[in-house]
Order: sequence, then structure tokens, then C-alpha cells
Amino acid sequence: METRASNLAVGVFVLILSLGTAVTALWLARTRADADLAAYEVAFSGSVSGLRQGAAVLYRGVPVGRVGTIRIDPDDVGRILVGVEIEADTPVKTDTKAELVLQGVTGLSNVELSGGSNASPPLEATGDEALPVIEAGPSTIERVFNSTPELLGQAAAVLANLGRLTSDANMAKVEGMLANVEAVTGEIAGRRGDLGRMIESGAGAMTKVEATADSLDATLARVGDLAGQLAQTLKGVREQSGSTIKELEQTSLAFRNLAGRADRTLASLQQPIDDFGQSGLYDFSQMVRETRQLVASLNRISTEIERDPAGFLLGGSQRGFKP
Repeated sequence: METRASNLAVGVFVLILSLGTAVTALWLARTRADADLAAYEVAFSGSVSGLRQGAAVLYRGVPVGRVGTIRIDPDDVGRILVGVEIEADTPVKTDTKAELVLQGVTGLSNVELSGGSNASPPLEATGDEALPVIEAGPSTIERVFNSTPELLGQAAAVLANLGRLTSDANMAKVEGMLANVEAVTGEIAGRRGDLGRMIESGAGAMTKVEATADSLDATLARVGDLAGQLAQTLKGVREQSGSTIKELEQTSLAFRNLAGRADRTLASLQQPIDDFGQSGLYDFSQMVRETRQLVASLNRISTEIERDPAGFLLGGSQRGFKP
């Protein structure tokens, strides 16, 4: 009996010690967890349907915390304040935004944070705010619902256009078009033989066209050869004309040099010619007259000598022997 009482006391003591250890560990873990978490409030201006306490808080898809409280803003009944606790090292900036995202197909929602740049300062409480407030934008569902009236209006316009297209007048036109198509189809079916002959003629024409194309290719090839020969000829002409032009340039240069020398020669003779014209010409004229007189005298003497040489030599007083 005493042994059983001792065992019971030991068991109770061990149980109490285990419970105390567990409570202490939980308290320490909670204290550490609380020390590593930061509290924020997310302000929603729309519905937060599907959001529950304990829902996950994501930062660009990465779980960083949980939803703690959901309440209506006492200062603005149009806003819902959602208290969240997220990891303290999460980069929540002044330009960070929040929105509701669906959690699979369960209909439940999570809070997802996005945005924020490195240059922006960390988000802090301002004024009389107890906690820093993250402004939330419209969720995907809200954007869809907000665009629903516009989509419905567009759908109504499309239906109205369809109604006008399917009016009795348009249907009558469509029936007429179908009747015309049927008539044309029947006409074509009735002229299958003619169509066959046309196809055969077309095949023959295509053969001729192919032959003409081959001939044209050959002609173009010959034209290409002629063009090459012409290019070679023009090249030779250019080379010959280049040498001819060079010779002409040399000849022209020689003429220019000759003209220069003639100009210099005339310039050097100009002064003697001027001097001769002023004084030498008169002397030359006088010399010419005297020369003429001399020639006349010589002519007379020659005539006298020829007529009577002895008389000219011996004088006019002596006579020759006469028998």
C-alpha cells in the first residue's frame, strides 16, 4: 500500500514537472516569436469577404505572417482594418501595397503584399496611428466586378448588333445570296465539259508560257553576255581615250610653251624693230636710191664698153686704124 502511494506521488511529480517544462518552453517560444514579428494594419476600402483570422500574409507569394484581427475602422466606416503580424525583416516600405488574393478554390482569401523599392524608407506609424498602416488596393475579384457593368454593356451592344444582322430584311438578303450561289453552282455543274476544255486549254497555254519563259531566259542570258562584251569594249575605249587625251594634253602643253617662246621672241624684237622704223628705215631708203643710181651708172658703163671698148678705154680723141 505504501509502495503504491510512493509510485503515485512520483508520477504526479513527474507529470507536474513535465507540464511546467512544456509551459515554460511554449512561453519562451512565444516570447521569441513575438520578438521576431512586427505588427501592421492593412486598410481595405472594399469588401474583405473570404478573409479569416489566421489567414496567411504573403510577400510576393512568400509566407511572412498571419492575420490577427479584422475590424471596422471606427473613424471611417467605409474602411476595414486588418491587423497582421509579419516577420520583422520583411521589407515593408512606404510604397508597399496590399490586396486580397484567392486561396485556391476554397473561397478563402489571403493578404498579399507587393511593391516597394529599395530607395523608399521603411513604413512607420504617423500622427495618431497606433500601428503603421498599409493601404490596400482593389483585389482581382473587385476589379472584375467593377468592370462587369462595362462588360455587360458591351455584351448588350453585341447582342443588339446580332439582332440587326438577323432581321427579316437581312435574312431575306442572305436567302437571295444563297439562291444565287445555288444557281451559279448549277450552271457550273451543267458546263463541266466546257470547264474541262477550258482547263485543257489553260494547260496548253501554260506549256506555251513555260516555253516562252525558257526562251526569254535564253535571250536574257545572251543579253547578259552582250552586256559583258560591251562593258569590256567600253573599258578598252576608256583606256584608249585616256591615252589619247593624255597625248592631246601633252601637245597642248607644247603649243602653249611654243606660244610663250614666240611671245618672248617678239617682245625681244620689238625694240629693234621700233628703232629701225624710226631711223634705220630712212637710211635704208637712201641706200636703196644710191644703189639704184650706182646700178644705172654701171649699166651705162657696161653699155658703152660693149658698144666701143677701145673708145671707152683710149678716150674719144684717138681713132683706130682704118684701111
